[in-house]
Amino acid sequence: MDNGDTGRVRPGLDDEGTELKLEDALALQQKLFDRRMELRWAKGNDYASEEDCLLNFKTAAKLCDIFNIDMTKSYGVAFMYKLLKLQREANLIFNNKQPKNESLIDTLLDLSNYNDLELECLIDEGVVTVE
Repeated sequence: MDNGDTGRVRPGLDDEGTELKLEDALALQQKLFDRRMELRWAKGNDYASEEDCLLNFKTAAKLCDIFNIDMTKSYGVAFMYKLLKLQREANLIFNNKQPKNESLIDTLLDLSNYNDLELECLIDEGVVTVE
């Protein structure tokens, strides 16, 4: 499997593929760390605020409490994911933010996917039936 960057299956391995040099391992980990930080920045922009990078988690916890969401049920978890998507949408729209991760349209489409997933969870757990 290609790692997506060098075309090599296992970067840093010698020709026989048996030894990973520490220098190569550390360089790979640094590269992955840098990618993680870029992703964290982009998602932090889209889901939270610079003043409180945990705002989305705090708000989701409050909403789960307000709506009495049972997180031991698959449909409860699906409902919570919808709340997170709605929060992201509101953050982008009402704070005039440009998305750095997924587009606003993708967020809205993904919200529809979560509606479908929640319905599937409700069917799977016997809460609703479809005629």
